[in-house]
Amino acid sequence: MTAPANLRGWGQGWPVNRSKDMRTVRAARSGVAFVVHHEIAPIIKYLVDEVERRGYLIHTPGQTPDDWSYNNRPIRGTRRPSNHSWGLAIDIDATQYPMGSRRRLPSWIVELFRAHGFDYGGDWRTPDPMHMEFNGWPSDARRIVARIAGQTPPPYRPPPTAPPATPAPPPTTPGEPDMVRFLTSHAEYGSRVVVISDDQGYREAGVPSRQDADAFAAVMPAVSLTPKMLQDLRTVHGASTENGRVR
Repeated sequence: MTAPANLRGWGQGWPVNRSKDMRTVRAARSGVAFVVHHEIAPIIKYLVDEVERRGYLIHTPGQTPDDWSYNNRPIRGTRRPSNHSWGLAIDIDATQYPMGSRRRLPSWIVELFRAHGFDYGGDWRTPDPMHMEFNGWPSDARRIVARIAGQTPPPYRPPPTAPPATPAPPPTTPGEPDMVRFLTSHAEYGSRVVVISDDQGYREAGVPSRQDADAFAAVMPAVSLTPKMLQDLRTVHGASTENGRVR
């Protein structure tokens, strides 16, 4: 079973109402609707359409709907939020694959979902063979969506709420929405340094004043890196410093 979604960057689940984060997607052939978090909605749409394209009809016409998704509730019998309360889980043909049953969805469906970041409830100690839940972070979802679309992920935009106090600056390099940003103390700069790193690149730049550093730290996480840890990070990326820029 995956770690709780609040530990993976998705915010709080049940009893918080997350309905504003949800989007509805429909399987192209059967028309079955799934209400899921907007970050994974394109993944779910692709997967259910692909499942039906390969010949598995998710819902039999005329039967009572038994395909479930967003539900603001705890895990049955507990006070812990269900991944359904974040819109990160779906149940497929629940009456055919009820909780506790040893009957499993076809293995190719399970493997298709696994290849796109999902865990399968049929593998749990108490099997839940109808159940699929996304096991990654929001940045993982955006990378998978980009892979499906065959293009670089666009800058992340949260669901519309109140206008932000200060507009976020546009990304300066491809992939920047998924980059990790943090502050660290480092003797090389005599102050603090902003380190931006992900699997596509690495940059660093000194923060000229304590005031600027404090302003940056107010909106970005701050961590402490030893000189050795910073050098190890450069080594991983094959980076070298030159004119204050690393790549």
